[in-house]
Amino acid sequence: MDQSKRPIGSILFSLAGDENTASTRIRFFSMLPWLKKMNIKWSTELSIKQLLNSDLFFVQKRLNGNILKIAGLAKLLGIPIVYDVDDFGQALDYFASQNHLQIMFELADLITVGSDAQKAIVEREYRKNNTQVFPPLIDYYPQAPLRSPDIEDEPLRILWFGLASNFAPLAQLIEKVSMRPLVELVVITEAEAIPNLRQQFPNIHFHTWSLETFIPTLRTCHLSVLSHDGGKYVQAKTNNKMITSINWGVPALVSDTPDYRMTVNKLGIRDCVFTNLEEFLRLIDLYRSRQARETYLENAQSIIWQLYSPELITQFFLDFCSEIKIDCFYKRFYCFIKQLIFHLLIKIL
Repeated sequence: MDQSKRPIGSILFSLAGDENTASTRIRFFSMLPWLKKMNIKWSTELSIKQLLNSDLFFVQKRLNGNILKIAGLAKLLGIPIVYDVDDFGQALDYFASQNHLQIMFELADLITVGSDAQKAIVEREYRKNNTQVFPPLIDYYPQAPLRSPDIEDEPLRILWFGLASNFAPLAQLIEKVSMRPLVELVVITEAEAIPNLRQQFPNIHFHTWSLETFIPTLRTCHLSVLSHDGGKYVQAKTNNKMITSINWGVPALVSDTPDYRMTVNKLGIRDCVFTNLEEFLRLIDLYRSRQARETYLENAQSIIWQLYSPELITQFFLDFCSEIKIDCFYKRFYCFIKQLIFHLLIKIL
């Protein structure tokens, strides 16, 4: 078979979590329908048997001794290894120790990240140049962009969603906004954090995150507010929440941080970025207008679908994985020829 025709037929995935883990949903579960459509086989069973039946080993963030053993065997067998990482600092420490991370960075044929800022971190702090931006896709299994939800214009419902640990930097801003007339603040976060948050912020409507209820709750809101608050690792995060909110019909107001700024420029919706409370309040007043929200979505949704639909991102994934497999094939062939020539020279001499 011509190596360039169909180099990827089967993929072994090592996952960071299950379908309730956002990064795993984006990097695996959302791609499954399209992998099936393209007749790509896959497995999540980390065994030597499955590795031998795979053309690629894709490791998503989490590392341990067993995963590294499978990766080491893949390296010996010439099976390409992709290590995908979309967090750094404490968020990454939860999934991988620095020692395991260094070993995997040496084993991986390609390191994939979610944003240009994350690529810069790998290149600068880990001295690795085999890095590829693997952008997120639109989350929660969309079939197409949805129009804005048909809800009353007042009160203006503004949503923040994410882990409760990321809510703290926004708390002061959110509390100020909650005091404005005809505004309702909505937060979707993990269940165990809600009782304490309700005591601190009685004016905010808290909802427990679940895979089934997230989109229906999102679509009860007029706007979302999303911010990468923190140090360089937090500011390097991807635009996945922004593109998801917009695709499902809810314009996003976002912080002036790298991936959001890049996305805003691509979409031509620069008047949705804030750097402080005053700018955020101005944007709230601007997007109280139903027409302003409709114009935002008209400008942004089609471009987002063209750039981040699950089908397109899955094809992008398969394309760069195919290139790695071809490279590995030729590298193995080159090494084999070198060894053959070396042994022949020894015999001759």
